[in-house]
Amino acid sequence: MAVASGMGSAYFNALNFFDGYDEKLQVAYLGGVVVALFTIHLVLDFVFDYLVEKGASKAIERSNKKGVFNNYRSFAKRIYKYYVTFFAAFLYTVLAFILLAFFYPSLILNFVLYGFATFLLVLVCLRVFRLKVDERSSWLPVFYKVWWHVGFVLALIWAITDYWQGTMPVLLITFLSLLLYRQGLVMITVMANNGQQIYRNRVRAGQIFSTLPNSKYQIKAELNVEFEQLVTQIEQQSWLAEICRERFPDLQNSQLNKICHLVEAGNVAYITVAPQSEELADGLLIKLFNTNREALAEQEIALLKSADTSWPFITLLEDRKINNYPAFICCWPVGSVWLQESERNTIAPELRKKLLLCDLPENVIMLYKHSQAGLLERVNNVLWEHLQAYSGANADKINWDGLPAILSKLLPKIERMPKQLSLGSLNSRMTLGSKEDPRIANVTRWAWEPVGAAWPLNCLKQLDTALEETAKERVELIKVDPEMAKLVARLYEFERRYHNKNYAGAVNVLSNLLNHFAELCSKDKDKDKGCVKDA
Repeated sequence: MAVASGMGSAYFNALNFFDGYDEKLQVAYLGGVVVALFTIHLVLDFVFDYLVEKGASKAIERSNKKGVFNNYRSFAKRIYKYYVTFFAAFLYTVLAFILLAFFYPSLILNFVLYGFATFLLVLVCLRVFRLKVDERSSWLPVFYKVWWHVGFVLALIWAITDYWQGTMPVLLITFLSLLLYRQGLVMITVMANNGQQIYRNRVRAGQIFSTLPNSKYQIKAELNVEFEQLVTQIEQQSWLAEICRERFPDLQNSQLNKICHLVEAGNVAYITVAPQSEELADGLLIKLFNTNREALAEQEIALLKSADTSWPFITLLEDRKINNYPAFICCWPVGSVWLQESERNTIAPELRKKLLLCDLPENVIMLYKHSQAGLLERVNNVLWEHLQAYSGANADKINWDGLPAILSKLLPKIERMPKQLSLGSLNSRMTLGSKEDPRIANVTRWAWEPVGAAWPLNCLKQLDTALEETAKERVELIKVDPEMAKLVARLYEFERRYHNKNYAGAVNVLSNLLNHFAELCSKDKDKDKGCVKDA
């Protein structure tokens, strides 16, 4: 561009290599240089990946480790890349600032002043605003990006000031120096980010790369510094004390009984806060999710927000983030207790009956349809050849050639059926009992499926009575044939077993489903014949 605009290399007061050449030839040479540099960059990128992979393999061989944990070789490659990138960025930064010291030394002073100002700013944020910094701080990547952008803008202002004062080096040297300075700032953030990743994964990296036995590198409890710290020693948690002050301003901390129950491998916490004052009052149930359960939290909150007070669910008060973890707060009725499994088994039929009465609003139904795959969609995605091959001797129970024709008749009938709110495995869900009716405290993995979905196969006899009783309150259930609802229950159980890779069990359920459907079809034919005779 400089050559084409007539500036020539003389404009830059340096690099007179192309002087004397025709302008078009200069453009061709410069274009060739640019293409060559990009080609070299691409080759070096491939070489870098190759060296990282070989280096990680060599490091594992030297440590004499085998089968440390699943996918440990991929993990080793990723960690080794962090180390190599950190070293390469450090080397580049040192060389860049050495060159700047020779060609544009005042930029070094600019960097020192900027670094000192950054240090003071971070110190103020840590001391005054109580900003927390650890290896998992989510704000650090944003800080890195802002830091080098602001630093480069200040360097440009510094260079412009030198130009006004007449102390700026020649234009090309200044241009290249600013590029070096910018990349130096970027590389410093690369070092910080990779160093953070190395520190975060230090224990597992030691398990792979260290020549010491892995007994020296066991993961200790104190390294789990996030979710577990929020739910251990629950009486002393400051975040919980703040919620209690908001909800119970007249009660002292000693007047509140706080209990925490961890479920789902420690990823979900149920925290109950019950007032111990003379005046009986409702308490709080706080449900806190780890980040790997964020999707479940959003689904549950969406359902509870739309729930009617007559539904057998806990009453939602508010949802919020607690230290960036999803959570919601519900009412804990006075005198409530957690029900044991035997008690949940006893009340499960009544809860299933109440679920039949739950009629979701249209916006929540659309939310489910847009976010989850329904029962029929999941069944349509079954790989029948795969199921036949892996179901063993049970495969002989199914006429696989005639299966598509049967499903083409069955699935449209099910699709036209009314829908219900379904919750699988009611007897394993956290449920509270109180003076009022029992309330389900875990409504994750809910679905809006055809009537009969999630109904246990050993309770199908109860389905007739349940539909008859609930049809009095929900009119659309009058049209539901109990036998079709039982077919839905079998189809739901089939898909559940298939999803869990219990292929033999899935085929057993499918066989019973097809036999049941064949009986219904034969009865329908007999009815049609009877109607013809009567006519």
